[in-house]
Amino acid sequence: MNDLDYIKELQAKGVELLEFMYVDYTGIPRAKTMFLDSIGTHLSSGMGITKAMMASTLQDSIVDYPELNAVGEFRLIPDIQTIKCLPYQPQVATAACEFYDYDTRSPLDLDSRFLLKKVISSLKNMGYDALVSLENEFTIYKKDENGELRKLDDFICFSTESNEEIYDIILEITAQLRAVGIKPLEFYHEAGVGQQEFPIEPTDPVKAADNEIMLKRIVKKVFKSHSYYATFAPKPNLSEAGSGAHLHVSLWKDGRNAFLDENNGRLSQVAKYFIGGVLKHINAILAFTCPSENSYQRLKPSNWSSDYAIWGIDNREAAVRVPSTFWNDEESTLNVELKSSDGTANPYLAIAAVISAGIDGIKRKIVPPEEIMFDPQKLSRSEREERGIFRLPRNLGEAVAALKQDDYFKECFSSEFVDLYSQIKESELLALRDFSSKQISDYFLKKY
Repeated sequence: MNDLDYIKELQAKGVELLEFMYVDYTGIPRAKTMFLDSIGTHLSSGMGITKAMMASTLQDSIVDYPELNAVGEFRLIPDIQTIKCLPYQPQVATAACEFYDYDTRSPLDLDSRFLLKKVISSLKNMGYDALVSLENEFTIYKKDENGELRKLDDFICFSTESNEEIYDIILEITAQLRAVGIKPLEFYHEAGVGQQEFPIEPTDPVKAADNEIMLKRIVKKVFKSHSYYATFAPKPNLSEAGSGAHLHVSLWKDGRNAFLDENNGRLSQVAKYFIGGVLKHINAILAFTCPSENSYQRLKPSNWSSDYAIWGIDNREAAVRVPSTFWNDEESTLNVELKSSDGTANPYLAIAAVISAGIDGIKRKIVPPEEIMFDPQKLSRSEREERGIFRLPRNLGEAVAALKQDDYFKECFSSEFVDLYSQIKESELLALRDFSSKQISDYFLKKY
């Protein structure tokens, strides 16, 4: 279809507004919105956006970066295939966009969605396709008569009574997710007060990232309509369990799961090399998958939050876990999970970082360290060091420093991207430098 056909189709659905939506480096979706009857050729030519927005921070300041300032514009070009009506506001449609250079009319190397596409292109050149899913945990609060947020419940993990409190809302959310092509798999109350988990069906990496943004919007909007408040912050309550967005990946070749050794039904050498690459670059990866100070309030030893740079079969203290496969469905369910990932991430960058590290592992045949099947915190420090078991970065500053020192990501993404991304994260650290632990937790609760 041409632009006019798409516009007519949207008008027939009663759409009046179209969002030109993008996701910034902090994982926050932003948009410029145009009235549909004014779209004209903008589906092809996009909307103008100041270059400075590429350098914007969580505090809405602009970092000092060459040519990303008040002078000049980029174009926000929509991916037509992503246009969907917001299920809770059907008069509004949204489209995932990418930044394009105004003069060359080509995608911008600094754009997170385009970077993920580049990584997937490299993967395809090796003969692989990827399936990805983000397994979200989030926390629900109830607003009191003064609009203050209160704990939703004191129910225990997997409590049926807790589920019954919000089943009607969950079914409403599920219907809206299905309306935009997202298939939920499970739902249950997690270990924290008011904490829920909502895994969805795996799909191709770019669509998985698109789905992550839409899922968060729907969950938050529907709960808000019922006077609840949903947050995907990794540690909204310092005394309760934290929330992750566990990232699951499997690679496929010629229609078969390349992570499965068909001879013995176990993990293939390709899967082990993939894990080796992820663990080789894990400290830098965390700058993308755990990209906030609140992330490191969650990552603590013996908290099931994956604070050690290890891997293991169903070891929930490991950064990389290989989940048990389903009986009689081993091939379709075998995957590698990064547990050190949360809802403050830009999903395009998180997925790109993990897959690109895995690519490096496969290309260089990086053998992972020994599999760990226990909680490393139970060992003494000297015992851990003897076995090569080390903790992940303790804070965002350490993760960003690791990213800046990892030449692989400078080659894979570009040194300009790493420099800009690092500056934005360092700006965030500076803005929060005088915050107490409680203030940091409260800040991210409301931001995410």
